[in-house]
Amino acid sequence: MFCADDGSNRVGYFGRFLVLCVAALGIILSMTSATGCSFLQFKNNVRAPYSGLGEPFEGATEAYVGIFNYEVVAVDYDSVPEKCEGYPAGASFEVLIAARIVAVAAPIFAAIGVLITIVDTCFGHNISCFIASAFMYLIACGLQACTFVVYAEPTFCFEAPHNCSVGSAGVQSAFACIFYWICCTMTCCFPRPDPYREYRKNPEELRESRVKKIERTVTVEPDVQGGFTPEKLEEEKKKGGRKSRRKGKGSNGVSSELGTNQDNVDRVELNEKKFPDGSRQVDEVTFYKDGTRSVNTTRYGPGE
Repeated sequence: MFCADDGSNRVGYFGRFLVLCVAALGIILSMTSATGCSFLQFKNNVRAPYSGLGEPFEGATEAYVGIFNYEVVAVDYDSVPEKCEGYPAGASFEVLIAARIVAVAAPIFAAIGVLITIVDTCFGHNISCFIASAFMYLIACGLQACTFVVYAEPTFCFEAPHNCSVGSAGVQSAFACIFYWICCTMTCCFPRPDPYREYRKNPEELRESRVKKIERTVTVEPDVQGGFTPEKLEEEKKKGGRKSRRKGKGSNGVSSELGTNQDNVDRVELNEKKFPDGSRQVDEVTFYKDGTRSVNTTRYGPGE
């Protein structure tokens, strides 16, 4: 399991909160866009009304076209009482059928992405959850963009002498599409925090697990030709003493050379790393003349 530091956790939780808020706004806009009447608006720009509109726009010279609802503003250039209502059973526009399918599917996929985001943030840290949530938002974005297939209906804008413009529901659909894309981007770009349930229960344990304590002893076979043995290495180290430590690059690293012996060992270096919790890690690296090296790593707790 990947574990973040405290700063990354805070940024990660904040990022997930933003994702959930933006996704919720996108879902709301998707629903209002689908149920609104003004996805597309057309106005007749000639004297006589276009005769090829069919039900329910027969004789209409100005009207709003929605995905599930519509509203006629003027019939034969005479204003009529504005009423947003559903399409009658006889109305048949193929693009509206396609638009209804994607208008329903887009918020569903976004809601699935929200659920996966909540589960991943609170309970688990499976990489499949992270990928699935971003993928759900991406699918929702694509489906929401497909609602603009309404403008492909030739009866409204292409064959008829109409001036077409985007209505308020169309603007809402565009913003919903943008919000879903933002959710996908933020899910991928913000750091992934630790599962909140585990972080709240055992913050210290998670902090300790971020840097694994590695203590291993490297066994070096004696070099028969040079007469080298591990015991002789210790003796040479005591004789040679330790040279003064030299600061390495950065504030968390210190590197020192301990000296060399006359046999198989070329040199020995100490690398010390300090961590924000006060602990430190010391790596003793032994370089041999044949090009190989061995590492002995020891982890010390705060104050040790």
